[in-house]
Amino acid sequence: MHRTGSRGFYFFLIFFILFALFLYGPMFSIILLSFQGPDGGLTFPMNGFSLHWFGELLKGAGVVDIGSAFRRSLLLGFVVMVLTVVLSVAAGLVTICLNTEVVCCVTILVKDSNAIC
Repeated sequence: MHRTGSRGFYFFLIFFILFALFLYGPMFSIILLSFQGPDGGLTFPMNGFSLHWFGELLKGAGVVDIGSAFRRSLLLGFVVMVLTVVLSVAAGLVTICLNTEVVCCVTILVKDSNAIC
């Protein structure tokens, strides 16, 4: 752990800020550009300010049906949640049932390569 005043701390702080901007910058720019007028696109500087595109989205006039996409996303999220819970519980039960072997393997790998279970 680096102290607050050290050069390493500031290096990692700057690195983290740049990484966060790299991850979230495109999302924030798309959100900002979604408030352009009907003549605007994904360009800067913005061509006016309006809620035109949100109105088009609510009308359903576009190619994508937002309602079905939302329902599909909810279904996919539910399936992933169920699979994650089932696999996690199964892995936990296997670990409990094989606890002595798991502890022995960890002992061999970490502490002593010549240990015999």
